[in-house]
Amino acid sequence: MKLISQATLIKKLTVKQQYIHLSSNPICDQGSDERFIDECELREISQLLAWGYNVGGRPNGFWFAKGGRWLEFTTRITSNTFKPCCYLYDVNIYGKASEIMHIKTWDDFMSFDWKCPDYWLNYDYFDYAFFDRNNERWIYLSRRMPPPDKDVLSKDESIKSALIKNKIIYNDPFAAVQNPNYTELMVKFGIPEPRVKQMLFELEKLTANKTGGGRQKVDIGQVNTYYPKSSLSQAAAVYGIKRMIANQIYLGYEPKACAKFIKKYEDIFWIIEKIKHKRWDAFARNYSGIIFHTYQNEANEYLWFDSLDIASGCIWRPEGVVNMKLYAVKVGRDSWNQVLRKKHHQ
Repeated sequence: MKLISQATLIKKLTVKQQYIHLSSNPICDQGSDERFIDECELREISQLLAWGYNVGGRPNGFWFAKGGRWLEFTTRITSNTFKPCCYLYDVNIYGKASEIMHIKTWDDFMSFDWKCPDYWLNYDYFDYAFFDRNNERWIYLSRRMPPPDKDVLSKDESIKSALIKNKIIYNDPFAAVQNPNYTELMVKFGIPEPRVKQMLFELEKLTANKTGGGRQKVDIGQVNTYYPKSSLSQAAAVYGIKRMIANQIYLGYEPKACAKFIKKYEDIFWIIEKIKHKRWDAFARNYSGIIFHTYQNEANEYLWFDSLDIASGCIWRPEGVVNMKLYAVKVGRDSWNQVLRKKHHQ
């Protein structure tokens, strides 16, 4: 062991640019050369009704980041809700490149977002905090009912179906926005209440004319024919409205009427779009993990992405693709014991 300061450790990790994992509890002992993470450990992480979701929007699993990013971030945290992270691990990611999705650019993000399904929470059941980037302030919602539990599930239906049937989540933002807690949220984001009520009045007529067929997938080129020009200035907002139009056409709303309605109230529906959550269960059918190589870009407008805090990655189905070694142990407020290992010579 070698005693070093946290500042020195951050510099070393920044130069090294190796993936690291920070933990509040020891995962492998100091004498272990390496340790593979297994599936059962990931299942112990608390989830939303065991559906594979974090209510904050991030996927659940084993998290890691390059260099000293995590340490730099934790030094800025003053909230008592975060446990101190005292164990730092050197992480190696194995497996085929196709098993892990890499998000490096805004184009990568849009491609991922277009393919991965969404859902919206019923905030009657959850305490939630939103950061309004336009006004640089926090917005809070307090739950009105006890949190749901697994009793809503029956043996003959999927968890997703049970959550939607009991209106704990919504897969249709038009259904979500009719909940009074969404009106409260829109007003807190600065939308005048009369405008929200007028939107809801017009939504009733649009919903009444819903075809009910649904499942008509459209690409962004097709959406452009229904939504040729936007009054929104942000690239993320313009994309987000197009993504929502595509989602609603897929759910069975008449394309031209739906696009016209969303465009008329795009200030409201851009807020609805950016507070959505991703269906990580659907994404996980084809991937073992995802790595976000950058954090500061247009994707930060989406609250689930903003909750990542830093550029980082997550593995939820390890199956031998993750192993790690203990790198350092925190022994003081600003000091760590670095594990020294003998170099192997061939």
